[in-house]
Amino acid sequence: MNPVHPDTILGILQDAGDLMAWMVRDQRHWLTYPTDVASFIIFYDGLLTLDGASRMGCRASLPFHIDIRPAGDVIGLSDYIEYLYVVDLSKGKNLKWNVATYEVHPAFWTLGREERNEVYVRMINGVDFPCSLELQKIERLELKPQVPQLLRDVLGILAIAEELEA
Repeated sequence: MNPVHPDTILGILQDAGDLMAWMVRDQRHWLTYPTDVASFIIFYDGLLTLDGASRMGCRASLPFHIDIRPAGDVIGLSDYIEYLYVVDLSKGKNLKWNVATYEVHPAFWTLGREERNEVYVRMINGVDFPCSLELQKIERLELKPQVPQLLRDVLGILAIAEELEA
């Protein structure tokens, strides 16, 4: 599967959310803080890169790193992306994240940097945006407090820690 395809990224977001839910235990409010969640997804992406599982055909270890930004921090966003994902964390305490996937049309890249940043800001704030960004789907991620299998295989220590607490 293409590493930038939405199903791949949604899988990574699901696994990162599951691991974060497992790590925060009953302190679920951490699943609603954009900067904490963004930092954790960056951390998880780094673990996948260390894993090197892409050589085995797994959905992991992307040849690039996911460009993660908390809401409102769009300055310097990647110069070219095929898809844009907006994660709604408002129901994180209930172990649910909604992820909207937008396809970015090539015409979007003819806009200047400031114009593109304005489109991102308007979109994140729920304001209508130009047709250069097309909503593909909204998916609800049901977070399961668990260590993802890929990480269990790579970092057996987490699996041991999980078993000790059971």
